Amino acid sequence: MHASSTAEPKPRGENEMTRTLRISMGLLIAAGLFGAGYVVGQNEYRKPTTVIHVVSGKWKEGTPEEEKQKALAGVEQMAREIPGIRNIWLKPLRIQPREYNYLFVIEFADAKAAEVYATHPAHEKWNQHYQTIRQESRSLQATN
Repeated sequence: MHASSTAEPKPRGENEMTRTLRISMGLLIAAGLFGAGYVVGQNEYRKPTTVIHVVSGKWKEGTPEEEKQKALAGVEQMAREIPGIRNIWLKPLRIQPREYNYLFVIEFADAKAAEVYATHPAHEKWNQHYQTIRQESRSLQATN
């Protein structure tokens, strides 16, 4: 008798089950990665109730640089002295209209803090100097 050279076929159930399991796991992992990427990619934002005070303006012609710097340093000094000031910004990236040459921003804890600032002695003292060197300015406030 002569031996047969054909191998017996492997049982199909185990290979198909393994393959199905691998595909299912791959799809599950892909879906998880997609979902995680979607969540991470969402733009998160808030609507704070602080008050933002934005001032842009133009210095009087011929105002010495040290006087301009004194006025901007005064904004920082007010932040130290006046309660309710949370943050300040002193370096403009873009100013409109183009002929304006300074900008500063003050963030207040709330509307009451903005009111306190307006009549605070430190602001009044700073404003006396500021008014002598500014040609014109625009002031805006915003909140949510």
